[in-house]
Amino acid sequence: DHCPRLAVKMPRVPESVPGLIREAATLQRIQALRSDGVQGVPRVLFCQEHAGLLAVGETALTGRPILTLLRRENYRDFALKVTAWLADLAGRPAPCPPATWWNRLIEPVLTDFGESFGSVVDPGMLRETQDILRMLGALPLVCEQQDFGPWNVLMTTDGGLAVLDWESSEPQGLPALDLIYFLSFLALSLDGTINPGRIRASYRTILSPSSPTGAVLRECLERYASKIGLNLTNLLPLRLLGWLLHSRSEYRHFVADVAGKPGREALRRSLFVNLWEQELRCAARS
Repeated sequence: DHCPRLAVKMPRVPESVPGLIREAATLQRIQALRSDGVQGVPRVLFCQEHAGLLAVGETALTGRPILTLLRRENYRDFALKVTAWLADLAGRPAPCPPATWWNRLIEPVLTDFGESFGSVVDPGMLRETQDILRMLGALPLVCEQQDFGPWNVLMTTDGGLAVLDWESSEPQGLPALDLIYFLSFLALSLDGTINPGRIRASYRTILSPSSPTGAVLRECLERYASKIGLNLTNLLPLRLLGWLLHSRSEYRHFVADVAGKPGREALRRSLFVNLWEQELRCAARS
């Protein structure tokens, strides 16, 4: 057996320390809540600091990236498999009213989006988004991985899933966001379209229930909602919120690229701004 059994993670730069601490804390929380573990989630074996250097030891995960295996004939199977996996991770927690999570999970995202991209987006669309988010009802709080793209999901030799990179995780997060992110990028990858120039038309197709990818998106979201006890009326607000949430990391990349405030042209190229705008426009037409 030549498969690695241990992965040791250490931050390369000081800015990476909080993310690694967050990953260890989330994984330890999952272990505490699920003593038998969750298949495909690494277990923390140690978390220690020596000579000022943090090291986190985890069980090593191996497998083939889903993106290298993705074909039109297995697209639905992968989508359903990940849907079931995320529903199992979520469980069926009791819904919590917005007053218990709005200020922690939504208000900061809205504020950051307005400050980062407000100069290049339609203020009316931003107000409409805020109004839609205010329609959110009580939600079950779940563990969010928050970088649940197909590139972070492996297919193991026994046909299971393994999920990498939990640095951005939120142990008491909002439901469906990881699934929406995964399904959207799985479909965009299938279409060969992950760039802002072509993404509007491609994502518009994904949002149509009459398209093959749109039908799978709808099927998976309905299955997930039924399994965890999520009211379907909450899905549109959560879909909008997801793109605002992920625009935060994109904005940080823009800032790093120019070592300062990015220009309007760079902001307009934002992948997540484009997805948010398309989501809102499709919702208005439906």
